[in-house]
Amino acid sequence: MTKTSKLPRPRKPKPYQPILELPPLPDDQFAALRENIGINGILVPILIDEDRQIIDGCHRHRIATDLGYQCPEIVQEGLSDEEKRLLARALNLSRRQLSQEEKRQVTATFENRGESGATLSRTAASQQVVRTTPTLSSSRPFR
Repeated sequence: MTKTSKLPRPRKPKPYQPILELPPLPDDQFAALRENIGINGILVPILIDEDRQIIDGCHRHRIATDLGYQCPEIVQEGLSDEEKRLLARALNLSRRQLSQEEKRQVTATFENRGESGATLSRTAASQQVVRTTPTLSSSRPFR
């Protein structure tokens, strides 16, 4: 008999984990987002990578899960880990209500890793190619 050895399967990241850790939303902003989603459903899809790591939309996903709502997704394929983190940072820093000190801390984290604004520009340009899952043809909110 020939003995066959089994190679260990590569470990994939746990689905729906954030690609980037950012400061949590203040309680009042989280409550307002939850109330809005409770009334209107998820109107803006979350952005995930091919391994289902969340690039943008951690709070929307968490609230949708808590409320039992469907959470639409846009899958962004082909980005490096650095590009995913830079994209997450760009999307969140432009939208979230972070203090100047919190923005400096997030930026310093990336600078310490050697990630630059030039890569961020390439990442933003690559956002023009997006595949959606599921197709969002309905005008009804996801609930």
